[in-house]
Amino acid sequence: AMLRGMGWKEGEGINGKAEVVPVEYVPRPQLLGLSATPAAEAGGGGKGKKFIKPGESREPKKDMIYIDKETGKQKWVKKVGEELVERGATGFAAGAPVAIVGGVHKDLYARVVSTGGIADQMSAVVKLTV
Repeated sequence: AMLRGMGWKEGEGINGKAEVVPVEYVPRPQLLGLSATPAAEAGGGGKGKKFIKPGESREPKKDMIYIDKETGKQKWVKKVGEELVERGATGFAAGAPVAIVGGVHKDLYARVVSTGGIADQMSAVVKLTV
């Protein structure tokens, strides 16, 4: 009532400006850097059974992210009501087929045996296939 008395109308912003659209921040996994992706959780090990509080479950939380439909890129801020999607696997997994696009073995195919390295120095060991 007070805002209407000051000239505010529903569907308008303050001082006749456009209506403000609220946004939500998508939480990042705990202790994860800005450009990092979470490692696969190792199962089995640990302290044994965890005491479950009301409202909790033993199922691990799904890693949900927001993908902007216009650009196809991941964003950390979304408009209220837009959907989150589960994060897919990234990088090369052991056993994944790959095509070699340069070097001596150009235009051949291989399977990833293992991957490793740190940040900018990632490497993959592959086995050529026939």
